[in-house]
Amino acid sequence: MIKHVSYYIVIITLLLACSSRPTQDKAEYSESFNNEEDTTGINYISEEDLEDSYQDDTNTDSLQLLIEEALQNLSEEIESHMHYKLRATLNGFKNGVDAHYYYDSLLNLRYCTVFWSSEGTSGNHTYYFNDNRLIGARENNYYPDSEELILLHVDFKPNFGILKSEDEKSEGTLTYLSESDFISKDMEALKEYNELIKQIKEYKETATVYNETVKLQVQKAVNHRDNFIEQYDFEISPKVYEYLINK
Repeated sequence: MIKHVSYYIVIITLLLACSSRPTQDKAEYSESFNNEEDTTGINYISEEDLEDSYQDDTNTDSLQLLIEEALQNLSEEIESHMHYKLRATLNGFKNGVDAHYYYDSLLNLRYCTVFWSSEGTSGNHTYYFNDNRLIGARENNYYPDSEELILLHVDFKPNFGILKSEDEKSEGTLTYLSESDFISKDMEALKEYNELIKQIKEYKETATVYNETVKLQVQKAVNHRDNFIEQYDFEISPKVYEYLINK
């Protein structure tokens, strides 16, 4: 199981997120995850290719290189399908978020990149999607005394990815991630995205259109001695905005 503490979730659940399926428990989702067929033409890695490059290889560094290459190929393939964008930012008291979401011509979410920081910790993650389902992820988390890298890809079974942890006192640890870890990450992405849609609907009264972009801005006073004002900003392609508002 993934052991790290997801500090950015505390921030992002105020604002951000990535999928529009109804919430399912792990048992139900696991069954649909294994049975659902791909319908959008993504070129998945074949079992033969995996066997040739990773059969009986117990070196997690090799798996890391294989997943990084697969994610790079996925990124290059998805870029050709991207037409619309949504950006959401939070300038908070000792924390911040800068999130970018990208959609294809049919308004399907294809990937998102999120950068976050909170009181000495920071991180970023990129999630890749196909048919409203997570198919790959890269995540970096930086803590005061340690850091970690998480890589996930749907085609690497039974080890769906790795967690690589490093700190000042050791050379680090490498851990294989299971299907359960992959499902947890997908459900986490779903939660983030639903929170994002919820915030956009909540703040829709502030919407204005400028240079073919829908903009929303909300400021909230924070009860600190410095009387800090938190600011939420959204920049959304009009078609994406209309689609999300009517979901």
